[in-house]
Amino acid sequence: MKPAVFAAILLAANTLPTVDAHAATLVVGSGWQTFYFGGTGSSIYAPSGDTTYTFSLAQAAELQVTDAFSIGDTFRFFNFGTAIGSTGAFNTAGPATSDAATAFAGSSYSKMSVLLGPGNYSLTGIATASPYGGGGAFIQLARVDNAVPEPATWALMIAGYLLVGGCMRYRGRKLNAGYY
Repeated sequence: MKPAVFAAILLAANTLPTVDAHAATLVVGSGWQTFYFGGTGSSIYAPSGDTTYTFSLAQAAELQVTDAFSIGDTFRFFNFGTAIGSTGAFNTAGPATSDAATAFAGSSYSKMSVLLGPGNYSLTGIATASPYGGGGAFIQLARVDNAVPEPATWALMIAGYLLVGGCMRYRGRKLNAGYY
């Protein structure tokens, strides 16, 4: 093998992100998954004990995180060590729930939503606040609706433009009822 080709392969291999073989996996559309954490500053971890979630996306997806169970926990998430978001404010006067969808839809629990583009991901997280010294929360990758219209939508839109254009042209003609 030529030295230049070998050097190029070696450089490419060293620039690819590494993926932990013992990490939990997130799958788009598979629903909410529970994760756990200790006190403030502790890492989050999957039920398997893994502290990293790895996955690859072929198209955009929405990372959603919500606290649940006991109100008051907040989190910060990282992708390959770079911060990508934190859960926001919460309302301590709200009702408690252990249902992820209810917690994410309401205002009682901290939550975050981050749009992720195609690529490789290695997520880690920490508890930034944990008034009860630990607990559980939820994470999921949700599908994102494709913003590109389908062919049938384009056809309907073009037909509408043609109809409006035809009506405007017809209205533009004046009835010529002259006397002969």
